[in-house]
Amino acid sequence: MNTNAYIGVMLVIILILMREKQNKECVAAVRLRNKKVEGDKMEAMAKQFVGKTCLITIFGGSTVKGVLREVREHALLLDKKGKTQIVNLEFVTCIEEIPQKNKD
Repeated sequence: MNTNAYIGVMLVIILILMREKQNKECVAAVRLRNKKVEGDKMEAMAKQFVGKTCLITIFGGSTVKGVLREVREHALLLDKKGKTQIVNLEFVTCIEEIPQKNKD
């Protein structure tokens, strides 16, 4: 093969690699946008539990119980026995209200 053929093959390979990189960046941007939209929805839904005693389930099955004080910037602020605990909303799989027992 002559030099022109090598240059042509190298240009094609470079173009293919550049195209692949561009596609990966586009996919990453779409995933990031979707994650933000889903996070905003979860944040909006979590706000209905503010002021209520809740059982929060996190990835891996661990749970946290406390009074949900505030929801902001993808975080839950819980009041647990007088101490504040922060839970990353991105790892929350379930928020369940725990009914208060009536003391009659």
